[in-house]
Amino acid sequence: MKRLVLITILVVVLIGIFWFVFSLNDNTSDEALTQASSNTVGQDNSGRIEEVESVPGMRQYIHNYLGFNFLYPERFRVGGFYEGESGEVILVQSQEGEVNEGFQIYITPLPEDVTLSPSLIMSELPGTLVDDPKQITLDGAVGIMFESNGEGFDGKSYEIWFTKAGNLYQVSSHIDFKTNLQDIIGSWHF
Repeated sequence: MKRLVLITILVVVLIGIFWFVFSLNDNTSDEALTQASSNTVGQDNSGRIEEVESVPGMRQYIHNYLGFNFLYPERFRVGGFYEGESGEVILVQSQEGEVNEGFQIYITPLPEDVTLSPSLIMSELPGTLVDDPKQITLDGAVGIMFESNGEGFDGKSYEIWFTKAGNLYQVSSHIDFKTNLQDIIGSWHF
């Protein structure tokens, strides 16, 4: 659990940095995803993008190793990078440069199975706000969604966290993107 705390604290600090750097790089293509040869989350953390003919205006992100996928608006771009043994980050952001339109997925391996709850999050991450929490099930993954005080999102973030197959998925966005994020994550499949 201590490792989870350290990783999550690091994530909170890095969210702002990554979001800022990613938003400055308007030339990032969907295919420009970082690949790594060694990964505790997966041996091949790259993803691929596919057009979705049955859903106009949407694309599908498919994670090659972990096998999950989700739909996102075609006006968004996807990028990602591997952070060594601590996990990987997938960024999905508007190509128009709207800073509040987009989200980040931080995937970290868990040392043990956990059931996410407000009390666990607040005990592991003192000072983290867990406001209006709701338990969720997402294609078999159990988790929680809540409003928080994410520093990388001007102190107001929307969080959807869940666990599946030994990994913690922390999906974070600006609070203003809450409804859109719920719709996008609602399309998530493992």
